[in-house]
Amino acid sequence: MSPSSKPTCRHLGPYAGRTCPCLDCKGTRLKVFACATYTSCTVLKRCGAGEAPGCCNGCPYYDPLPETAVRTPTWTYGVMTVPERRDTLLPRTLASLALAGFDRPRLFIDGGRPYEGPAWEGYEQTSRLPRIGVHGNWTLSVYELFIRNPVCHRYALFQDDLVTYRNLRTYLDACPLPSAGYWNLYTFPQNARLCPTGHTGWYESNQCGLGAVALIFSREALLMLLSSKGFTERPATPDRGTRNVDGGIVTALSDAHNGPDGWREYVHSPSLVQHTGLTTTITWASGSSNQPHPQAPFFRGESYDARDLLQYVPAPAGVPL
Repeated sequence: MSPSSKPTCRHLGPYAGRTCPCLDCKGTRLKVFACATYTSCTVLKRCGAGEAPGCCNGCPYYDPLPETAVRTPTWTYGVMTVPERRDTLLPRTLASLALAGFDRPRLFIDGGRPYEGPAWEGYEQTSRLPRIGVHGNWTLSVYELFIRNPVCHRYALFQDDLVTYRNLRTYLDACPLPSAGYWNLYTFPQNARLCPTGHTGWYESNQCGLGAVALIFSREALLMLLSSKGFTERPATPDRGTRNVDGGIVTALSDAHNGPDGWREYVHSPSLVQHTGLTTTITWASGSSNQPHPQAPFFRGESYDARDLLQYVPAPAGVPL
């Protein structure tokens, strides 16, 4: 297996964010991946793996995927909300996400106690009292998703005022995340106008960070964001410290790497979610005067089956995640 090869064992998880020295090759370091059998392992060479327990070559539990198979990504996800939405927009959002394949997300409640009653049984909840505001709730929520599941392929954080397509997760499972970017499932009109004529699928946004209604990150992208000095210090910014978290995200990631290979935001045609609130969760949580989000112009409706979009996904090559 060459150093550029991607892991093909069905037990392997995502890159664990660290390397270990190869015991047989001086000066060589091997990427460490999560492993369902050994917790972690390397995949590159048939040799001692230093700090990791071993490598796929020669492993008795090695179970190769077909060369063209796409490994099903692992997910962790949550919904950030406020008490004012408990009996209004939130139930519709949760119902839509469940039909999409994202059932029972963790609820992050800014300014309220955990919701009680039969309707909320099975929902893990995190409450913040007193209210901390949008940047605090969004950042703590996405960091908590990581803390609770630090080795995962995809991290998704939704707001409480959206609807989406049935079987959306099935479609997203078939789409490889960009190697240096993240997904914004909510396509603003400004970004819809950038879509190439006749195109269905992912493309780069205008990089203005329009909307944090539904964002999805790879593990590497999330670590890059959380390690950004500018994003971490955003609460100290007088004019944007409690709002415009979407702009802070795209700025932090674009600043992480300068030049043509920098991190980018990607949106989708058609929009994969639609905003349902007249005011955003940000407005409730921070008391800011943010204007209402515009409607995504090319949303196909809650009854649309996202599996119909699979025909536009390129044939898999290897095991993209």
